[in-house]
Amino acid sequence: MLKGKLQFIFFMLVCLVSVNAQTVLTIDEAIKTAFENSPDIRLSILNLERSQESLNAQYAGLKSKFQLDLAPFEYSKNRQFFDYTSSWYTSENKTSGGTFSIVQPIVWTDGILSLNNKFEYRDSYSENNSENIKSFSNNLYLRFDQPLFTYNRTKIALSELELNLENSSLSYAIQKLNIEKNVSESFYSLYRQRLSLQIAREEYESQKSNYALTQNKVDAGILSKDELYQAELNMLNSEMSLKNSEVTLQNQYDQFKQLVGIPIEEEIDIIADISYLH
Repeated sequence: MLKGKLQFIFFMLVCLVSVNAQTVLTIDEAIKTAFENSPDIRLSILNLERSQESLNAQYAGLKSKFQLDLAPFEYSKNRQFFDYTSSWYTSENKTSGGTFSIVQPIVWTDGILSLNNKFEYRDSYSENNSENIKSFSNNLYLRFDQPLFTYNRTKIALSELELNLENSSLSYAIQKLNIEKNVSESFYSLYRQRLSLQIAREEYESQKSNYALTQNKVDAGILSKDELYQAELNMLNSEMSLKNSEVTLQNQYDQFKQLVGIPIEEEIDIIADISYLH
């Protein structure tokens, strides 16, 4: 008795594990899973992100830029010959400086407006006048560079990147619609095939019952054997239709798994909410 109870409990646990291992999908869950596993969707998302980041980088390049060019130390030493005195003189120069710039691209004209401040410290010595001159200079100026007789490259680059982003967005939307369409068609085709299998199974059971009933009538002498042969033929045809429906259903399950991105060896089932609109 105890052994029988243990076997029953073990059987129930196996059934529970088998049920839990099966994945049950609604059409919305199937579409969501297909979105997550589709290589085309992933590629479209990457293209969309790349286009967006490229456009963001182009817009960032249109903001004001601060530049600082430094020359911490420069040293030069020259010897020159003066014909007037017929002698050689040596000069030395030590400089340190840099340039600070604020650069602003102009979208409307494709020009560049910059505010520059150049500063320099110089320590010079020359044997010609035997003087050591130290000086500091600061030069602040405004500069505008405008290309002439050419197209606006900045506007063209922005337009191309905006069109690329729009194209990537449309491609992503089309890929989503294609997946929704394909998954929906495959889902309801699978659902119809499952109903067809159920009908084929009921038809087979009906033909089996009809064959048994016909055989009893033949044994009782009520019907001829021709009716029995016809009933047997009908039963065999319904059995063949049942087996064909089972194979077709399994093939459609495999195709549906491949479309959604589920491993072939994983057990799945579908739930369809069929409602009629009046």
